[in-house]
Amino acid sequence: LNQNKRGKSAVLTAITVCLGGKASVTNRGSNMKAFIKSGKSKFFFSNLFQINKKNKSYAVIRVSIRNRGEDSFRHDLYGDSILVERRIDHSGVSTYKLKSKTGAVVSKTRDELLSILDHYNIQVENPMTILSQDIAREFLNATSAQDKYKVFFFFFPPVLKISSVLTFFFPFL
Repeated sequence: LNQNKRGKSAVLTAITVCLGGKASVTNRGSNMKAFIKSGKSKFFFSNLFQINKKNKSYAVIRVSIRNRGEDSFRHDLYGDSILVERRIDHSGVSTYKLKSKTGAVVSKTRDELLSILDHYNIQVENPMTILSQDIAREFLNATSAQDKYKVFFFFFPPVLKISSVLTFFFPFL
């Protein structure tokens, strides 16, 4: 399971991208079009994306979110699962489709996706939620407690910069 070159980082990157994360956050490209190589038979996410077979000009990533129980999000519209679909074309332009369990399109807006993510407290660009291999390596390789502190403040959003979180991670400060 932890062997190299098995696609673990690619899966995390695909989840981040599908749920609205910026390409730069993944450390795999500076923009979305970096993931789509027009005219190539191999795409960065070729094992995760469904690719348009006719002209290979776009890719689609899908992530399913469980939507059950008392705290479900708009269960009357989505049902027991929410399918998030992000389509990215060769120029880097992307669109969203938010589908119900039955496959019916409920919304095509990023705002609705952000509402879903907020409802479930999913912060795709927060390293506490999805910790990439590169960020973990940088944090662990920081030479001193002060360096770790600097890396922490660089990668973590301002909302987490509170004394209780710092005390938890850095009890020596």
